Amino acid sequence: MAPVAPFTAEVRALPVPHTSSVKQCPRCRGSGTTQCSDCRGKGWIHCVSCQGHGYEADGGEKERCFACYSSIHGRGRQDCPRCAAKGRVSCVPCEGAGSLLCFIQLTVTWKVHVSDHVESQSALPEDLIRDAEGRLVIREEAPKLSPLVYFPNDGINKASAHLLIEHDQALTGQRLLAQVSKTVACWAEIDASRRQLWMKFKEHCNFLR
Repeated sequence: MAPVAPFTAEVRALPVPHTSSVKQCPRCRGSGTTQCSDCRGKGWIHCVSCQGHGYEADGGEKERCFACYSSIHGRGRQDCPRCAAKGRVSCVPCEGAGSLLCFIQLTVTWKVHVSDHVESQSALPEDLIRDAEGRLVIREEAPKLSPLVYFPNDGINKASAHLLIEHDQALTGQRLLAQVSKTVACWAEIDASRRQLWMKFKEHCNFLR
């Protein structure tokens, strides 16, 4: 089992095979319906137009309320719109089926652990360097990476080893799926003869929790 896309966080809920069974819905006890909460099972509510009196005052005279005039439930009452005057509504948990499919659910969580290091002799803030795109110099991906030892910048080599050790310690007890490291070079023109160079090293770990 793997995440939909590599090096992305994901949570997936799956039924455990051979644990499914059909059981009676405990909410409706297999009937597929429950008592309407608006009318409490009566099928009618007090008329909202005449407040349940059955008549409306018009110029001092009482007139039969037009809203509840034809109600089968009597004067001052209206058909409950929620249950259509039935007194019961479809059970929400089982969606009216009266039974539920029960199973043991397994929740699988994939997480991504990211660490980075900026190697720079410039006074430029590291946050700005991290946001710079630069040019990809080295990209390595494997189930288990080894530290860089051949890169011409020794600071990047040391950072590679340090970050891998950090990840090993942070992911104790977790299942490591893959690691990827990226070394990016960024530079800025100072004048025609000088450049400021920065190196960025970033490591991603995709692991199963």
